[in-house]
Amino acid sequence: MQQIHQSVSIPQSAEEFEQLCANIYGARFGDPLPKVNGRTGQEQHGIDVLVIRPNAARIGIQCKRYVLAELRTDDLVKDIERADLAGWSISTLVFATTALRDTKLVQWSEQISDQRLRAGKFPIQIEFWKDICNHIFAYPELQHQYVPHAPGGILHEVREAQAASNDRAARIESLIASLLKTQNEQIGKGPDVDEHGRKRITAWREYVVRRSIGNARKARPLFMSIAAIGLLSWITLLFKMFASHFALNGAWFFVCMLPFMFGVVFTVICNLLLRQQPVLASPVPRNLLLESNDSGEVYLTRIFANCPQCSAVMRYTFLGPLNGPLYPKLVCPRNGRSHNLDFDYTSMSDAGTDIPTPRS
Repeated sequence: MQQIHQSVSIPQSAEEFEQLCANIYGARFGDPLPKVNGRTGQEQHGIDVLVIRPNAARIGIQCKRYVLAELRTDDLVKDIERADLAGWSISTLVFATTALRDTKLVQWSEQISDQRLRAGKFPIQIEFWKDICNHIFAYPELQHQYVPHAPGGILHEVREAQAASNDRAARIESLIASLLKTQNEQIGKGPDVDEHGRKRITAWREYVVRRSIGNARKARPLFMSIAAIGLLSWITLLFKMFASHFALNGAWFFVCMLPFMFGVVFTVICNLLLRQQPVLASPVPRNLLLESNDSGEVYLTRIFANCPQCSAVMRYTFLGPLNGPLYPKLVCPRNGRSHNLDFDYTSMSDAGTDIPTPRS
């Protein structure tokens, strides 16, 4: 795969290089608050930047910005002596430089570190410009800051944009939830509206027959058997017709198909009733219903409600052409075209539980 190479520009001043080192080594050692030691003109005692690792170990950074000159060991020794005299409590002293890598300096720093460790002092480490650039390319947030067109910088920018978008979406969702909660609280104070802000509908059920007219759970196997017998009779009749080559009489066809159709239709009705869904009992009138309860007991009923617009008595009926589809609605007899509502019949008690008891 082709790699994309990006170059990092060397800072133009010592102050910019110190800030760059603070950002880089803060990310490198997990310190969100790296500290630049002092300002230009002040004695820094061998340390320009202080970084604290998560384990509380303090690391000192000495920044050496060179453009054409070479890094010399004499300069490093002086900074080490200044840090020793200042009594810094650090675990490591890192020399960050813009100079090119030098094998002799690396070997020298390793020897000095070994000597200082044996003496109980902090070791030293040299990081050249190439090492500093490697740190930048290791962290997307540093790439975004110093090499924004690098892949990591672009990825970091996308992630920040996504995080900001998620934060805005969360705030909008919280605001909507707060507004809905306030609205529901205000709605709940009104006696004539429900939790959705609609006028309350008082519905009741009237029984045409004040007792069960059958049991859908027990009747369903019977109707399934009738449908099976009708289908079997029709198949037998067709078999005899092909076997004996006689013409099929229309009356016999109707006689065989009638129980099949009868059984299928009433099996479907039983299934609807067992789901406790009101079923239209007759095409005329369309407000005569069949309802069932948990045990399958079937009742012949009508459902009424108060019209929230004109206070007339609405009827639960089925609207639509006779050949379907039919839609159940609460319809006002005074203005059925405008005063009709969808009604959740599950909000009512189960059929059979509200039969009025006869007066003695």
